[in-house]
Amino acid sequence: MSTHGTKIERYGHLTKLETLTTVSVQKLSGTLVLEAPEPFPGSSSYYSEAPQFAKPLYVYFVLDGSADLEKVARATQKSRTLFPWEFDAAFCSIQIFNETFNAIRIRHLGDFNQIPKLQETYQKVGIEFKKSSRNYDGKGFITLKKLFYLEKFEDDLYLDIDEKDHGYFTIPEGLSFDEFAELVKRVKYNWDFMKIDVAQAFFYTDDRIEDVLRVYHPEMNLKILDDVKKQFLIRI
Repeated sequence: MSTHGTKIERYGHLTKLETLTTVSVQKLSGTLVLEAPEPFPGSSSYYSEAPQFAKPLYVYFVLDGSADLEKVARATQKSRTLFPWEFDAAFCSIQIFNETFNAIRIRHLGDFNQIPKLQETYQKVGIEFKKSSRNYDGKGFITLKKLFYLEKFEDDLYLDIDEKDHGYFTIPEGLSFDEFAELVKRVKYNWDFMKIDVAQAFFYTDDRIEDVLRVYHPEMNLKILDDVKKQFLIRI
């Protein structure tokens, strides 16, 4: 297998069931901010091994009802010129407790104290946040809607350029959530490789939808991704 891929961009969605907790202190007063404290459950990671030293990994700024993908994309572009630290942002929807919210998924903040400062930056460029004093701690479906920057290899394998611990491979067709959960369970039960975390996704490719699975591994490379793909495809 060639170690040199082709750099491409794909718009797509990624869906995952996450355990979410409400950020209660390090945020603008009255706003709703959620965190995924363990975004890759069952995998070995710095975060799970040393949470007391961890940076915020996945934080969600919940928006009021008027924000959409274009508005968030434009606001993010402006915010990057104003905010003095690195961050990554993507538009998403969150379904939790029979409620659905639009939100901005934030990654790569240096510490939790940057959360209210980034919120203030977004407010300066026209983003309004949902006001709520309620705690929304529990399981939530996250649907991320974004551009994926990828390196494509033969056999429909993709490595994420921005997120070095993420890879993707195609599957023959989309799966229901129950089918997907059962598939992951069968793979992990029959294969001694528990450092992975898997989520469903799809890319828009040449006027069609390409169904893929996203694989997280702290030391992601082509061999690991290909091994994971083989284990899943023989059980689909």
